[in-house]
Amino acid sequence: QIEVAYDIDDEELIEKLRSYEDAVRQAMAKRTEVGSVRWTTRQDDQGRLFLRLVEYSEPDNCLAEITPLDLNATPVEFEEMLSLNQRPCS
Repeated sequence: QIEVAYDIDDEELIEKLRSYEDAVRQAMAKRTEVGSVRWTTRQDDQGRLFLRLVEYSEPDNCLAEITPLDLNATPVEFEEMLSLNQRPCS
């Protein structure tokens, strides 16, 4: 079972991400050698927020990077985004 953890201070964002936990697990199951994962945040120079999905044991290994707007996707769209690597890390 792939565990999904949250290293984010914003409860509202965590709740939205939690609604996609099954999609995240299914997407990560399709990608080889990924165990547990964790969501973290990053801000760019303009102050825009990005949500990064990283390997739990190796946070430098970023698996995907999304924006809060991506949290409007359906679970199926969300899973495709992650499993097809449509949101690569910058």
